[in-house]
Amino acid sequence: MCDTGRRGFLFATGAAALVAGAPQPVQAAIRAAAGDNALPRLPGEIQRRFDAAMAKAGVTGAAITVVRDGELAAFYSHGRASIPFDAPITPSTLFQIGSVGKHVTALAILQLVAAGKLGLHWPVGRAVAGLPDWIAAIPIRNLLSHTGGLPDYEAGFAWDRPFPLQSLLAALKGPAFAPGEAWSYSNSGYVLLGYAIEAASGLGYGAYVTERLFKSASVPLARPDAAGEPIIGRAEPYEVVDGVVRHATRMDNTVSAMPDGGVLFSARDWAPWVKALESHRLAPAPMLAEMFKAQTLRDGSSCGYGFGWIIDQVRGKPVHLHSGSVPGFGTFIQYHPAARLMAVATFNSLPAGALRPLLEEAVETMAPGTTTIGLAARSQSARRDARLQAFLAGATAADIVAPAVLIGERASGRDPSKRLSAKPEAVEFLERFETPGGDLSRYRITIGGAAQTRQVGWTADDRIFLYR
Repeated sequence: MCDTGRRGFLFATGAAALVAGAPQPVQAAIRAAAGDNALPRLPGEIQRRFDAAMAKAGVTGAAITVVRDGELAAFYSHGRASIPFDAPITPSTLFQIGSVGKHVTALAILQLVAAGKLGLHWPVGRAVAGLPDWIAAIPIRNLLSHTGGLPDYEAGFAWDRPFPLQSLLAALKGPAFAPGEAWSYSNSGYVLLGYAIEAASGLGYGAYVTERLFKSASVPLARPDAAGEPIIGRAEPYEVVDGVVRHATRMDNTVSAMPDGGVLFSARDWAPWVKALESHRLAPAPMLAEMFKAQTLRDGSSCGYGFGWIIDQVRGKPVHLHSGSVPGFGTFIQYHPAARLMAVATFNSLPAGALRPLLEEAVETMAPGTTTIGLAARSQSARRDARLQAFLAGATAADIVAPAVLIGERASGRDPSKRLSAKPEAVEFLERFETPGGDLSRYRITIGGAAQTRQVGWTADDRIFLYR
């Protein structure tokens, strides 16, 4: 309360002089903080419920932002951006958004495709010189959709050390599968896309994002990360180990800004970002249609992923999702284009529990009937019920699981017997929609009293071709 009072007094009496004499980044932070107290908040009873959930999960600091019709419609904050300085989370607090930033890299690629400087069908080696032949041959489209067969570099990765292209290539020993054969999440592909952006534009990745995306969108505070530099308003990264809060690993300066998820966003940035996206200032409409379209595999089935977004539907309306994490930060995002609504939850310590449902609750509060909340369980065929139960228990038989699923699991190092963390108390079918290769069905799976939703893709002959 005292901090709020001091801030209000400062801006009532002397802010104009301070802003005029400060460097540009400081000016932006001061102007943003000036209006923090006037922003709309979630209803009080929801804030109290969220506070209890955050405390139970041991969250150091968090923000939930809801944007509707291009305006910041609701904001919630919890905890501290910096513990030693007792700095609260505010709408101006910058969070590292991790892999949610992949759609930023995808937009940069699509801009360059629209300008004729890159092609989605191009092999990445046409843009980036010096790659091994098997990497050089992977089409840019497949790197964008994680269907290129490029292994993920993160196994054994050291966040606090530089990671130049030579180190990336040394970590990639060979393909996990042929391009288009399966889907397997690969940060490596987005790092390579960053080098393609630099080669095609003549700008460094950070400079390109700043000049061609953030300035075009008129975001007030968003910027590439630089973990080794003092950045006004940036939250400190924390981790909680055995109930003790510690600083998380401080990322290397260059690693924190890599194209697979290296940007900072505040709550204040999401509204102008969505507005720029929907007005096609960041990429032409045909390019955005590609970004928000689920790509298909060689067998004709959907991979459930576009360019930087998981592609889904709820109640017959599209919803695009993603999550991201780096040491000390976690982010969840939902974008409901039909409702012109985006919601983002950001944390500066990874919660010890499933907090993604809070984001759904925030969306449902602002736009009732938009999320999975309230969807009633329905019956489906006994054949599918039995096959899904077998799949969740680890089945790999060809009459139950399509080959692409198993190929993707091997590529990601996932054990089929651990598709779930424990035996579920309930598996409930909720809804489905048609998609290339068959249909995508949504299930509510309850484990340890906590419910989660999953996508399951079914072929016409009742084999599972997607599980996410």
